[in-house]
Amino acid sequence: MVINAVNLEDQLSGADFVFTGEGSLDFQTKFGKTPWGVMLTARKHNIPTIAFTGNLGRNAESLHENGFAAIIPTVREVGSLAEALEKSQSSLREAVRMTCRVLAARRPE
Repeated sequence: MVINAVNLEDQLSGADFVFTGEGSLDFQTKFGKTPWGVMLTARKHNIPTIAFTGNLGRNAESLHENGFAAIIPTVREVGSLAEALEKSQSSLREAVRMTCRVLAARRPE
């Protein structure tokens, strides 16, 4: 529903990567969470998908095996849930910044 509402197929034109995210990603993600649908849509266009998550849960490696190029946790230090939530915006921002640095470091072909 979300993918259709935002016309994701149209938004992918010219994209080199797709970024998505969810509070928690695990083996259940492939049973209907939006990041899974985003990845499947991007995969139809041969565009790698990178997901950001606060919690990398059980059997998350199955998500890599089934199509995600990378899954980047955003929690930077051990602490309480309240502390993680308080820092969530800055933690996500830093995770995206670091990921973009890695992608920019690619050598031209």
